[in-house]
Amino acid sequence: MEKRAKLTRLAAPTTTGKATLGGPFTLTSAAGTPVDSSSLHDGAFMLLYFGFTACPDVCPEEMTKISTALVSLAQRGVPVGAPAGTAAAAAAGAKVGVNPVFVTIDAERDSPARSDEYAKAFHPGWVGLGGTVDETTAAAKAYRVYFAKGEIEADGGYNVDHSIITYLVNPEGEFEEFYGKNVGAAEMAARMDAALGRWRARPAGGAPAPAGGAGGGVTPAASAATPAA
Repeated sequence: MEKRAKLTRLAAPTTTGKATLGGPFTLTSAAGTPVDSSSLHDGAFMLLYFGFTACPDVCPEEMTKISTALVSLAQRGVPVGAPAGTAAAAAAGAKVGVNPVFVTIDAERDSPARSDEYAKAFHPGWVGLGGTVDETTAAAKAYRVYFAKGEIEADGGYNVDHSIITYLVNPEGEFEEFYGKNVGAAEMAARMDAALGRWRARPAGGAPAPAGGAGGGVTPAASAATPAA
């Protein structure tokens, strides 16, 4: 109980203002081809979640919650998943979309194909990505994702403790806001919809209006840690 309370405090936002969070990464698709992160926010917002396919409870709960929010966005007319959420689609008159991306933090066990299959089981719009341990670690580090491999059990299995945060990245590749475990699906959908609305309403060539709600412009702690199980 004490450990969980301490980790919850560590996971709390610690700074305000423009967040120095995120950055480009290159990982591997289910087809075995390189995927540059810029292609996932090309004319769309990228919704990014880091987890692992053997996660016993937290990842399935979060993926279900996020997917419920994506269904809500789709019901509001927001395109979800590539190729709907692309610059070409936007040029054709579609609304700015959202591309949900699952990145494994367990590259030793999760192949790109396994990551993609896992993610799509929650919503067909997801893209699951993997890569080498160094590649997935670099992507996680860019977003200050904490993760640590647990002790190996008698059967060879192990758990991975990790921070539980979902990141929204705008079409320019900039971190927009984040959603913690305490943010429900309805609130997440409403806040994403508001972020998309601010983006559409921004002055030509200018920056979008600042977020009015909690989460925009706030950086998660670099050491944020919440047990995966």
